[in-house]
Amino acid sequence: MRVFFIVLFLIFFLTTCSSKKVFQETRVNDIAIDSTEMQNSKKIKIIDSCISGVYFKNSSDIINRFGDLSQLIVSLPNDFPQIGILSKDSLETLMLSAWPGDGKNEFRYYKIKNYEERTLDITYIQSEISSFISCEGIKLGLNKESVVELMGNNYVKQQLKDLKIEIYLYENPEYLYQAKYYFSNDKLVEFEYGYVYP
Repeated sequence: MRVFFIVLFLIFFLTTCSSKKVFQETRVNDIAIDSTEMQNSKKIKIIDSCISGVYFKNSSDIINRFGDLSQLIVSLPNDFPQIGILSKDSLETLMLSAWPGDGKNEFRYYKIKNYEERTLDITYIQSEISSFISCEGIKLGLNKESVVELMGNNYVKQQLKDLKIEIYLYENPEYLYQAKYYFSNDKLVEFEYGYVYP
């Protein structure tokens, strides 16, 4: 009887495996993606998941780079908990956002722009980073052509009313990921990317 069940299981296993689509798995910044799907779809070419060596949801990266931020993060009304990081010369700002349920020092969304006026409700800390650069090489001041070369052609172009700002939106709904690049006079003036809250 035992042999019968083993044979039955092997037949089921072999027929199930042969009927499934076989695909090559590609890892992009720790996310498994079907490579044939990537090539044939209009999804984002790359999922950028870090800034200046600090990866999404990696508390040890945050602590090593900026220290323990868990007591400094501010929960805002009608928004997610955030903290601001200033570049070494205070010319750039990195905003880190956490989602409900994230652990201490875990952030899923990054926003980088030139320093303006501090938002009063948010804590800012100084860093030793001279310029915030994503793992894919995105940084403030790049032109549109350079960003498209790094991130691919699968974007939606938008225009902000009353401002001469063009937005290139990359989305990957399968991973709830988005990246937005804001251009003024062909220069990147702000960018944000990460996992959107479902």
